Amino acid sequence: MTQEKRKVIKLPEGRLSYVYLTTPRAKPPRADGSIPEPKYEAVVLLDLTKPAHAKVIAEIKAEMVRMAAEDPKLAGTPVKKLVLGCGSGDKKAVDEEGEANPSYESFKGMFYVNAANDRRPLIGNRSGQEIGKDDAQFPYSGCYANVKVTPFAWHHTPTKRRGISFDLRSIQFVKDGPAFGRGALDAESEFEPLEEGESVATGDDWN
Repeated sequence: MTQEKRKVIKLPEGRLSYVYLTTPRAKPPRADGSIPEPKYEAVVLLDLTKPAHAKVIAEIKAEMVRMAAEDPKLAGTPVKKLVLGCGSGDKKAVDEEGEANPSYESFKGMFYVNAANDRRPLIGNRSGQEIGKDDAQFPYSGCYANVKVTPFAWHHTPTKRRGISFDLRSIQFVKDGPAFGRGALDAESEFEPLEEGESVATGDDWN
């Protein structure tokens, strides 16, 4: 299936996480020793309780079932046996021992879609204009955005793994949200005032 014929799916007003849009994200080597190509990435979190999100989640699942049955790269493999670039956020929110995973706290109650592209996706503001990384509306982890993705099938011959991933096509900033990661630092509590000429450390402190 050519990229032009792939289905384009719009994820409306999803919350972004793990955003890599200024530089592509480098990944560790695969099990066979090959090194994946660095890619621009973003995870889109969809709220299962929102009707618009529930509708697009159903659309994604239906498209994956169709692809599993029709795409020759997947050879009729059931969806549940494929490596998928989306799924239950609740499963991500716990580790292998069933303990809470703080890195994925925001995934609870969500459906996630992990999308990537070796080329930087088209990025726009609320007015529909293309923007650069210095724009105030440039997407970040925690903001809300309209994201368009295109699912595609793959088969990694050395490891015999098959799956469905998502190309990151475009991102349109919608609104701000609490940024993931550390909160904003407060200068008054972070720094101590220094007197004129005062030195914090002497050379002896480094011995």
